[in-house]
Amino acid sequence: MSISVKCTDCGKALKAPDSLAGKKAKCPDCGATVPIPNAAVAAEEIYDEPATFDDESDSSAADGDARKPCPMCGEMIAAAAAKCRFCGEVFDSRVSKSGRRKRGGSDEYASFGARFAAALVDGILVNIIAAVLGGIAGGIIGAIAGGGGANRNNVAAFAQIVGGVIGLVTGWLYSALQESSEKQATIGKKMLGIRVTDLEGNRISFGQATGRHFSKIVSGLICLIGYIMAGFTEKKQALHDMMASTLVVKD
Repeated sequence: MSISVKCTDCGKALKAPDSLAGKKAKCPDCGATVPIPNAAVAAEEIYDEPATFDDESDSSAADGDARKPCPMCGEMIAAAAAKCRFCGEVFDSRVSKSGRRKRGGSDEYASFGARFAAALVDGILVNIIAAVLGGIAGGIIGAIAGGGGANRNNVAAFAQIVGGVIGLVTGWLYSALQESSEKQATIGKKMLGIRVTDLEGNRISFGQATGRHFSKIVSGLICLIGYIMAGFTEKKQALHDMMASTLVVKD
């Protein structure tokens, strides 16, 4: 028998053994502490296919391997496990809360070339999206303002301002939404096999992704030196990565 419960933070449907009834366990997805009820939750209350409190670092252990009790939930797990497969407790400092191994070697950081290529792809996509949205907005403004020659210059100036705002917002949302998503990467970064993390290798928040995006203004102001720094800093961080406390790593 097992107990089905949903994580109160991320909403992930989870499944725990009866031995955890009345105890607390950690969600393997987001790391939040999840209280396990004494009685199993009715099946109709679980909308997703439940996932067990499991991890590859332990599930591959053979029956004859050395075992140890988890200090968090007391369940028996492999002695060499970096993370409890029942409650999600992390024992290995090299493993982040998301279950991914933290970055440790310089070969795991994205190269300057990969970052440049990803930025080139993203720049083209952002410009296309902004151009389409700007064209739509310009058409709407022109239709509302009418074709009067007296106001033509004012309408054109206003359309340019709107176009600039659209470009700014498009670039911001394109980067921040994708880099703070589960993929942790924009389309360009995904194509090049790289992603953005915090300094511990975890997924960054939308706020942190926003700060990173607008910090690029500073990187570009000083003759693009802030960008070039990614080629020779220890962790291959650009200036905006340092300002936002982020890393760009190989996926």
